Amino acid sequence: MKKVISFSIAIGITLMTLIYSFVFLVVFADNTVKITLSIELFTIGNGYIMEPVNLEVDKNTNVAKIITNTLHSNGYLCFYSGSEDEGFYLAYISSGNKGIRNFDGYINSNKGKSLENYKILDISPSIPKCINEHLDEFEISEYANNGFIGEFDFTSESGWMYCVNNEFPSISMSEYSVKDGDVIRLQFTLSLGRDIGDSYILSGEEPYYNTANKDDLTRLVAEANNLDSNIKTDSAYKNAIDVLQSVDAAQSSVDSAYNILNDAVKSFKVESDIKSKNESKVLSNSIVSNTSKNREESTASNIVSSENEINLNDFSSDIESNGDDNTSSEILSSITSSDIQESKVFSNLENSNINNNKSDMVSDNVSNIQYDDNNKSSKIEFYIIIIFIILLFIAIVGFIIYKIIQIKECNK
Repeated sequence: MKKVISFSIAIGITLMTLIYSFVFLVVFADNTVKITLSIELFTIGNGYIMEPVNLEVDKNTNVAKIITNTLHSNGYLCFYSGSEDEGFYLAYISSGNKGIRNFDGYINSNKGKSLENYKILDISPSIPKCINEHLDEFEISEYANNGFIGEFDFTSESGWMYCVNNEFPSISMSEYSVKDGDVIRLQFTLSLGRDIGDSYILSGEEPYYNTANKDDLTRLVAEANNLDSNIKTDSAYKNAIDVLQSVDAAQSSVDSAYNILNDAVKSFKVESDIKSKNESKVLSNSIVSNTSKNREESTASNIVSSENEINLNDFSSDIESNGDDNTSSEILSSITSSDIQESKVFSNLENSNINNNKSDMVSDNVSNIQYDDNNKSSKIEFYIIIIFIILLFIAIVGFIIYKIIQIKECNK
């Protein structure tokens, strides 16, 4: 009997622990990753279609979905073959109003419709010298600036390629599932990658020149873009963008631009913190000032009321001494009405200021409540972990007790 009871306890605690562990992983596991994405036209002398941006996406999302969704949210369309889940090939990126255009064999990412809040893809090509001198083997075609950029524009080997963490995957965008910290750069190439640092995939020819690793600088620019927009006017930011857009920039130039921009970002963060603290102080001082003002107005109201009462009594005595009862009654009524109106004005002013103070206090309380909720959430997670450890310990102890009883039974 003891054996059955011990065995049941051990099994029950073990099952409860496993169930609890599963619930804990499902509820509290972080199912998102943070990545950096940019879309570049550096090889034709243009800048970014989309500057570096930090994104938080679902874990195991593939590059194809991220690119199509991000283009849409920024007002652009794309045309592709395959699907976002399998065999994805990006043929063109276009202005957001080009939804009615159809290419044979390619799918319109907006299903034949134009975007409502679209952007125009305005391209003025000027191929850098370091690339142009390698393009003698191609018949360079004129680019019709019609709001599209993609395969076979300028050369017979042009198109879109993607790079992850400074490497070019040999699989389609739909097959690459992003990982936390990935830097993804979608780049336009004129010669199957040789102008952006990849080897020629058919013959193994080396890139035209050495290309720097720009991932850290790209990630830092994305971080800067999340700060005060004034940073874009800073010389450090402008220098970083210039270096990133230079296809043959030396690694030393990239590293230098990173260090300079990093210092600027730190300065902007410090200034932002100081600004936030000053705004908090101003709000606090405003509340104190309004409270003092309310007290002063309340005191003034009382003084005026007292003075009016004295003046009214004196005036009443003067009128009574003159013996004109009707006139005195009318004048007293008029003065009383005036005093009541004046008293109401002071009362309304006081109530208005009190309401303003209440509004500010409510705002502060909301912030405090949100802060408390965050603390409570952290405490709950901590307690859950502690309970999980305790249950696991109990399960192990229960199993050991069961084994000891089993051994004793066998010895008997």
